[in-house]
Amino acid sequence: MSEAAFNISTTLQTRRKEVTEKKESIEVKFETAKDQLQKLYAKSKPVRESPQQLEQKIAELERKRTLTSLPLSQEKDILRQIDRIKKSVIQAQENKEHESLIRDKKAEVDALRNEIRSLVAQISELNNAILKIELAGRLHCSTNDLETKVVECPVDKLGEVIGKGGSKLKELQQQTGCVVEVDRNSSKVTLKGNNSAIQHAVKKIEDIILILDDEILLTSKIHSFLFSNGMTPFKELRNNHSEVYIELSKESKKLKVRGKEGAISSLKDAIAQLDVAMETIKVSNKEAGLVIGKGGSMIKSLTEKYSIGVEINKDATESAFVEVVGTSSNVADAVKEINQLLYQNQDVKSVVVVNKLIKNRLLENSGASLKLMQKELNKTFDTNSIRLGFESSKDQDTENAASSALFEIASIQAVHMAAIDVLKQKIAECESNILTVHVDPTIVPKIIGKGGEKIKELKKLGKGSTIEIDKVTGEVSIFSSDENTKNLVKADIDTIVAQNQSLKIPVEEPMIGLIYGNAGKDIRAKIGSKNVTLLRDVPNGFILKGKLEDITAGANLLRDFMALNHTVEIKFDVDDTKILMRKDSIIATLEKESNVKIRMLRSNRILEIRGTEEKAKFAATEIQNFLRGGNGCVVLKIAVLPTIIGAVIGKNGSNISRYENEHPGVKIDVSSINHVMTFRGEENIAYQARQTVLTEMLKIYANDTVDLPADLPKDLSDKDNLRKITNDRSVAISFRGSQAKLRGNYMDVFAVKATILSLISESHESRLALSPKVFDLLCNADEQILENLKNTKSVAVDLDRDYHSVVISGKKSNVKRAKKELMEIIESSCPNLTSIVSAPKYIAHAMSTLVVTDIMAQSGCDLVFDSELGMCLLHATTSSERLANGVRMIEDIVKSCEKKIHVVHFDATESWIANSLLTTYSGLLNDIEKKHGCKIDVLKDEILVTVTKKDLAVPDGAKAALADLLGTAKSQNVFIEIPESSMTQFIGQSSKHIKNFAKTYNVQIERIKKSSCCLHIYGSKVAVSSAAGAVKEWVSEWESKNPGILVKVEPPITDLLVKSEKAKISREFGVKIDVNTEDSTVVVRGGKGNSHDKAVLAIKNLSGIAISHNHSSSGQSSVNEPSIQRNQKKNTLTDDTNRTSSCTQKVVVPSVIIENKKSDGIKMKHETKPQNASKLFKFLVSDDAGPVTTGDLQETWDASTVSSGLENVEEGFFRSASGYIVRI
Repeated sequence: MSEAAFNISTTLQTRRKEVTEKKESIEVKFETAKDQLQKLYAKSKPVRESPQQLEQKIAELERKRTLTSLPLSQEKDILRQIDRIKKSVIQAQENKEHESLIRDKKAEVDALRNEIRSLVAQISELNNAILKIELAGRLHCSTNDLETKVVECPVDKLGEVIGKGGSKLKELQQQTGCVVEVDRNSSKVTLKGNNSAIQHAVKKIEDIILILDDEILLTSKIHSFLFSNGMTPFKELRNNHSEVYIELSKESKKLKVRGKEGAISSLKDAIAQLDVAMETIKVSNKEAGLVIGKGGSMIKSLTEKYSIGVEINKDATESAFVEVVGTSSNVADAVKEINQLLYQNQDVKSVVVVNKLIKNRLLENSGASLKLMQKELNKTFDTNSIRLGFESSKDQDTENAASSALFEIASIQAVHMAAIDVLKQKIAECESNILTVHVDPTIVPKIIGKGGEKIKELKKLGKGSTIEIDKVTGEVSIFSSDENTKNLVKADIDTIVAQNQSLKIPVEEPMIGLIYGNAGKDIRAKIGSKNVTLLRDVPNGFILKGKLEDITAGANLLRDFMALNHTVEIKFDVDDTKILMRKDSIIATLEKESNVKIRMLRSNRILEIRGTEEKAKFAATEIQNFLRGGNGCVVLKIAVLPTIIGAVIGKNGSNISRYENEHPGVKIDVSSINHVMTFRGEENIAYQARQTVLTEMLKIYANDTVDLPADLPKDLSDKDNLRKITNDRSVAISFRGSQAKLRGNYMDVFAVKATILSLISESHESRLALSPKVFDLLCNADEQILENLKNTKSVAVDLDRDYHSVVISGKKSNVKRAKKELMEIIESSCPNLTSIVSAPKYIAHAMSTLVVTDIMAQSGCDLVFDSELGMCLLHATTSSERLANGVRMIEDIVKSCEKKIHVVHFDATESWIANSLLTTYSGLLNDIEKKHGCKIDVLKDEILVTVTKKDLAVPDGAKAALADLLGTAKSQNVFIEIPESSMTQFIGQSSKHIKNFAKTYNVQIERIKKSSCCLHIYGSKVAVSSAAGAVKEWVSEWESKNPGILVKVEPPITDLLVKSEKAKISREFGVKIDVNTEDSTVVVRGGKGNSHDKAVLAIKNLSGIAISHNHSSSGQSSVNEPSIQRNQKKNTLTDDTNRTSSCTQKVVVPSVIIENKKSDGIKMKHETKPQNASKLFKFLVSDDAGPVTTGDLQETWDASTVSSGLENVEEGFFRSASGYIVRI
C-alpha cells in the first residue's frame, strides 16, 4: 500500500470512529425519548364522547330532573350521573393537553430515528471505502483496478465452495487475494479484486464445481472379477485411471468414483470392455472338498493355471456353490477341468435283482459272506470305494418282494461298470444251486404247517437246505448244493399238494353273511362232515379244500342251500320305519302269502328278503310299489305343521285309524321327524283319504307366539299395521309384554307369524312353503342352484326343514326376484307335473286358506300361493291331468274375481299417483269408501288402484268419483325438466329465487332428488299451469343468454356421461354439459375459445360412432362433421331440430296426453315423489318451512343429497334455516 493510500485509509478510519461515537450518543437519546413516549401513552385515559356531547347529556339530565316530578331515589341517581359526566368533561380537557405532549414527543423520536439512519448510512459508506483501499493494498494495485464478478454456482456445490466452518472459503481468499462472498439464497458467488486475482479465483471455483461424484453399477461377475486373484484386476484398473479416485466395497455392487467428467467416462468405457465371464457349479459338500483339494492344492492350481478367481460358498443345506470368474476362455477351460474331476469321483449306485435265497445265504453269520465278497471286489479294482448291501424290502415292488431281493453296489464312476460285471458272475454261480417248484398259493399254509412245523421238517431232509416260499405266487425255492436233498424236499411237497385240492364257488355278498350266520349253521356242519374245509374267498365267495371227490360233494350241498335262500335287499327311508313295523304291515302279509323271510336292518335302513329267487323278487317288487308307488299304488304326501301334528294324529293315533277305516286299503303314516303325512294305496282311494284329511285340517285351530324386540320401531297393535299383518285372515292377535300371541286357523297363523317375523327383522324376509315332494327335490338338488340364487340376487337363502319352507331374506326387490326365479327353477325341473299360474295381487283375498285347501283337495295337486308375487305354484304327484284341473280351478277363481273388481292401471310415468293417493288424497279416498260402501286399495308396486264391494259389483258412482279424484291429482301435479346447468340459478342463493317464484304463482316447487334437472310443481290446477308456463319462459330467456352446442348421441353414451364422464369433461375443458337421457341429446355450454368444440369431440370419442353436426349460422352440415347446432342469442323453439334444451313439454290430463307444439324447451310430465319427501326437501332448503315427519312412503335422502356436516357452503350448495346444507 502506498503512503498516500495509507493516509487516506487512516483518515477514513478516524472519521468512521467519530461518526460511530456520535451514533451511539444519539441512540441513547433515542431510547430515552422512546421510553418517555410509552409512559405518556400509558397515562392516557381516553373519553369516548366529545365535550359537546357530554354537555348535551348534562343538559338533558338537568331538564329531566327539573321538569319532571321524580322520586327522591331517581333524582339522586340523576345527580350522580351528572357528577360522573362532569368528571368526564374535565378528563376530556386534560386529554387535549396530554395529546399535545404526545405529539411533541413523537416528533422528537422520529427526528432522532432519522438522524440514526443517516449516520448508519455514513458508516456503511466509510466501511466500503476502507475495505476497498485495504483490498487494493493487499493486491498491490490501485483502487481503480478493482473489479467485481459474480459466478453462478450449483446449489449442491455451495457446501464444497464454503467448506466446513467456512474453511474452503478462507483458503480460496488466501490463495487468490480476492474477497469472496457467497449468497446462499441466489446460489451466487461474488468475487472482488483485480483482474488476475479474479481469474485465479474463478479457475479455483470451476475446479470445485466441475468435479463429479458418480457411481458405476457393476454386474455380479465384474464385481467378483475385480476381487479375484488378490484384487489384481482392480489394482490394474486403478493404476490405468489414476486421475479418478475409485472406491470398491465387497458389500456393494456400486463402484464409487470422483473426478472430472472425461476421466470418469474413460473409466466407464474400460469397465464396459472387460470380457468377464462367471460360471456357478452346484456341488455337494463332499465334492466341494475335491475342488479345494488337500490343503487347498487343487483350487490353488486352478487359480495359477487359468488366472481366474474361484470361490466356494456353502449354504444351510448339504450343498455348496463353486463360482469361477475370469476371462471367458479361461473360465471355460477351468470349468471343464472341474467337471471332469467331479465326474471321475462321482459316487453312483446300481441294483441287481437276485433270488431271495441268495440274500439269505450272504447275510448268514452277520453277513460274513457279503463282507468277503466286498473285500474281493475292492482288491480286484485297487480301490476302497466299492460297497455292497441289500435294499430294504419295504422299498421293493410288493409283487417281487417275496421271491427276490435287490442287491445294491455303490462305487465311484471310474470302476462302477466293471465291478457290476464281476458281481453278476458271482451271483450266477450261487443261483445254479436253486430248485424251483410252483404250487397253488392256497396250499402254501399246508406246506408251512401250524407254527412253521412242516417247513422245518422239510429243511432237515437230506443234508439240509434253505427254503423260501412266495405266498402270493406259490413259488417254492429250494437252495442246496446236494441234488439228492433237493429231490427229497420236492417229493414231500408234491404229496402235500395232492391232499389239498381246492374248488372256488362264487357267492353274492348277502348270501355270505347268511352262510356264516345262524341260518348257515347246519350246512357248515354237513360240509365239515365230508372232511372238507370251508374258507372265505374275498371278495368272490368260498373255497372248498380237501380231496377232489370230497370237495365236489360239499359244493353240491352249498349250491342247494343258496338256491333256497336267494336274498334281495331294499333300501327304505327313515320315515318308512314306522309303517313297516306295524302288525298289519306289508312285511307280515308277504311273509304269510309268499313264503319268504323278511328281516329289517334298522341301522342301515335295509330290508333283507330271503326265499327262492322268484318269490324273493316278487316280494321286493311289492314292497317297492308300496313304498315308492307303482302298479296302481300311489304315495301321496302332505306337510303337517309341528304345531298341529298332535291334533292330526289324535289320541293314541285314533284319527289315523279312523281315516284308514273310512278308506279301506289305504295306509296312513305321520312322521314326527319330517312332519309329513303319507297316504299309500290305490290311487282313487288314496286321493279321497287325502281330501278328507285336508278338509278336516281346516277345522284345526292353532296357537303360536312371536317374541318381539324391545326396540321395535313400529306399533304393531296399530289398526293399519294389524290390517297389513293379517291381510284379511281370521287370526286373533294379542300383545302381552314382548310377545305377540296368535290364534286362528293353523295355516293363517303360520302366514301371519311369517309376516310379523319379516316386519321385525333387519331385512325383508319371505317364506315359500312347498309341498314335501317339491321340498325334497330341492334339498336333493345340486347345491350350486341355491348358491347361484344367493350370488346373483344378493339374498340369503335357508331351508327350514320343519316347515318345508325356503326362507329368503334381503332387500325386498331382490327377495321377490329370487322367489320368482326359484319357482321357475322348480317348474322347469318337473315340466309335466308342475305349473306356475299368475293370480293378480289384487285378488289375493280370494285365495284364502279355505280356497287354497279346496283346490288342493279337489284337484289332488299341491298348491303354493305367494300373494307378494301374485303367483301360484301347482305340483301334481301322479298325472298331468290333475295338474290341468288345478290350473283350471285357479283360472276360474281369477276370472270370477275380476268381474267383481274395478281396476285402474297407470303407466310408468304416473307411478307418483300411488304415493299421492296414500298421502295427500288419502282423506278423499276414505270419503269415497264411506259414501259408496266399497273398499279401495292402492298397490304401489303394480301402479294400480282397485275398488271392490263385498259379493257385489262396484257401483258406477264409486268409479266416477275415483276417476274425478285421479283427474284432480293429475291436474295439480306437474313435473318439468330444465337444463341441469340452469338449476343453480333457478333456485338462487339460499333458495331465494325458487321461493319467490313459488310465492308469486301460489304453488309449491321442489327439486326431485334422483334427477339433476327435474322440478315438481304442485298446487291448484290454474296456478300449476301458470307456473309451468312461467318456468318455460324463464328457461327460454336463460338459454338465449347461455347458447350451446346440441349433440345427438346413442343412449349408451348418455348413460356413460351421467355416471362418470360428464364431470371429467366439464373440468378438463371448462364447459357445462346438460344431458337428456330420454331423447339422447347433450348440450355443451360455456368455455373459452374452441374449448366447447374439444368437449364435443371428447363426447364423440366416447361413442366411437359418427356424430353429424352443423352450425345454425350456416344451416349446412358437412358430410364428415358431427351434426351440432349452436344456440343463438335469440331462443328458437320452433321444431325438434333447433331446440337447445333436451326436453319436450307434456301436460297429462285424466284420459289423454297432449303434446305442446309451441315449445320444445321444457318437458313436463306427471311423475312425482311422495308428498312427505317434498316437505322434507322444503324444510331443509327454506327459511320458513316447518318441520315434517318422514314415513315409509317417502323417498330416502342419502348423504349425496343432504348433509348437515359441511362447514363451508360451496358453490352449488345452500344452507337452510334448520342448519342443513343441501346440494342442488
